[in-house]
Amino acid sequence: MSKTSEPEPDFALVSFQESDAAKRHPACADWVMEISDTTLSLDRNKKARVYAQAGIRDYWILNMQKKRLEVRRQPTEEGYASLTLLSPDQSLGLLAFPEVELKVADLLGDD
Repeated sequence: MSKTSEPEPDFALVSFQESDAAKRHPACADWVMEISDTTLSLDRNKKARVYAQAGIRDYWILNMQKKRLEVRRQPTEEGYASLTLLSPDQSLGLLAFPEVELKVADLLGDD
């Protein structure tokens, strides 16, 4: 991210190992999620470009309006090359933490 970019995701996870310390700053998240209702346009456009340019491989938008999860992967300079839409009855694993699988319904808070 540029020195002037300071996006504030709702959630971010960073994997860190001692051997990574010299290679990259631990502030570069491996997974970012925005919980979006009134900020969908900002999250899908400006933030998606900023996160993709920073190399964040896993960017999720929890779309509260449509009750679905939007998963963006394969970052490029222009944004993300891959978009997957998931409904509440589906689940998905995180790229950086393959042992972690989250249910969309749990993220939405649906019963």
